[in-house]
Amino acid sequence: MIDIKSNNSLTNKTKQLNQSVSIGEKLGKNFYLLWTGQTVSIFGNQITIIALPLVAIYQLQASNFIVGLLSGIAFLPNFIIGLQAGAYVDRISKKTIMMYCQSISALLLLLIPLSAIIGLLNLWLLFFIAFFTGCCSVFYQISYTAYLPEIVDPKLLPSGNAKLEITKGSAQTAGPGIGGFLVNIFSAPMAIIIDAFSFIISFITLIFLPKDNVIKNEKSKKSIWPDIYEGLAFTLKHQLLRTILISYSLSVIFIGLFQSISVLYMTRSLNLTATNIGLIIGLGNIGFLFGAFISKYITNKLGIGKSIVISLGLIAIGFLIIGTAPVSLALPWLMFGQFVLSTGVPIYNVNFISLRQAITPPALLGRVSSVSRFFGRGFVPIGAFMGAGVAAIYDPRIAVIVAGVGGILAILPACFSFVIRIKSINDAQEHSNKYQ
Repeated sequence: MIDIKSNNSLTNKTKQLNQSVSIGEKLGKNFYLLWTGQTVSIFGNQITIIALPLVAIYQLQASNFIVGLLSGIAFLPNFIIGLQAGAYVDRISKKTIMMYCQSISALLLLLIPLSAIIGLLNLWLLFFIAFFTGCCSVFYQISYTAYLPEIVDPKLLPSGNAKLEITKGSAQTAGPGIGGFLVNIFSAPMAIIIDAFSFIISFITLIFLPKDNVIKNEKSKKSIWPDIYEGLAFTLKHQLLRTILISYSLSVIFIGLFQSISVLYMTRSLNLTATNIGLIIGLGNIGFLFGAFISKYITNKLGIGKSIVISLGLIAIGFLIIGTAPVSLALPWLMFGQFVLSTGVPIYNVNFISLRQAITPPALLGRVSSVSRFFGRGFVPIGAFMGAGVAAIYDPRIAVIVAGVGGILAILPACFSFVIRIKSINDAQEHSNKYQ
């Protein structure tokens, strides 16, 4: 059995960190390499977020249901392989996994413009690419989250995660606007080439990162299911992780509902162009930067528990604002709604990811991260299929409003729990000692 005494494990690991990292000084060159590759990749991905549904809408004249289904399929791997991915990440090199994922994603995305050029573009190909790039995303994100504590001191994790959220916000602010512009100029399939090259750049930065420590044990050559059970058991028995996960999982259903029909809502209900959509999402995503910058202040002022709950509430409120946008004032109304919801995302990410990294033993971090993805992002397809169904029967606007109301209800379990009394990482670590 793996030792899960997190305080001792984290203390020993801290002593082995790269000497360039010191408390209160700098995060180290390895962090900045990882940061650079992640930023470029996220920037490119913002283009595909707009371009992929527009390929289905404009090039293939897909129905409302099919457009929603496409979004759901992209997130389906979180549910199908999320738990298994975490077990493998804890067994083999995280750096190697990340390199494979970025290179495979680049090749898959290049199939879209290539198939458009030779006249073979079809919906089945889009489903195939959406699913397998989603698989790569699952393995990459779990590996990335588990790798970060190996190159960053535990006490600097909130700072590192905040910086990652700031640059993610920058990419999410500039990317959609540029993506909408590129779609109008070159067509949706051709714009996706940019995203493919962003994965290649990310792959190159990964080459220069140090090898990670692979923790081997007597089960390394046996079935992964006992490992999966261990990660599940740790998460579900841990009162803090379990409670947050309940509200997050419920919230994600409605986030998936919104994501599946947001572009459809803006094109078919509000009659907006690709440029308009890019402008709305791009300027609205300034909220990511704002949220990342204020996350530390919010946490210090309210505590980490309340910050997590409030951040999920902001996302739901943003959905409600977007869903009530009048056609005559669509642009400013949607920008404001996008700003509100995007402000909540980095506040949640910085707080919960840092908390999870700090209270989880290193040997279990990949699996515990995968449990969050399984019960969190793995539920996105449920919401996406709900959104596709509602949009097919009613106007897509109704689906957006349902996403907002459902998101508000989803945070109630966390609101009425001890989570809101957790003030800091130290509080969370002291609380987690009861479960070691």
